[in-house]
Amino acid sequence: MNKKLTISSLKFSKDFGLHHKNVLRTIRGFKCSKEFNERNFELVEYVDAKGEKRPMYEITQQGFTFLISRTSGRVNDQYVEMYINAYEEMAQQLSHEEKSLHYQLNQFTLQYMYAEDGASNAGRDLQYLGKKVKPELRRKIQELMDKIQLKLPLLGGT
Repeated sequence: MNKKLTISSLKFSKDFGLHHKNVLRTIRGFKCSKEFNERNFELVEYVDAKGEKRPMYEITQQGFTFLISRTSGRVNDQYVEMYINAYEEMAQQLSHEEKSLHYQLNQFTLQYMYAEDGASNAGRDLQYLGKKVKPELRRKIQELMDKIQLKLPLLGGT
């Protein structure tokens, strides 16, 4: 599982009291490497109140840190701290969910392996029982039944 922790540029602009078009312009004006921009600012679309598609960015924590450094002076430090803490909480939650999923995967994999091994052993046991044990048991049962049968003397013979 490889989920990215992101905030949309729309939410960023709203929460920090900025015009979204200015946030978009700021992001587009970054002179970072192409790899950094692609990794931290993913251009996506959203549908506005009029039903029209508009651009926005999904911003990673590194992108957030970079963007916030470009909007200093207008941004309250408490908001920045709140977002940094929120990213950390999301990362911890995702890590916990991922560990939980890995644990569940391991448990089900072990159960499957035990069931598969049990089925293989049961198959071998059935084959052994069918070819070796059952015929021997049938023979012994027949011997005992023969011994148990009443021995009646034949009539007419002395």
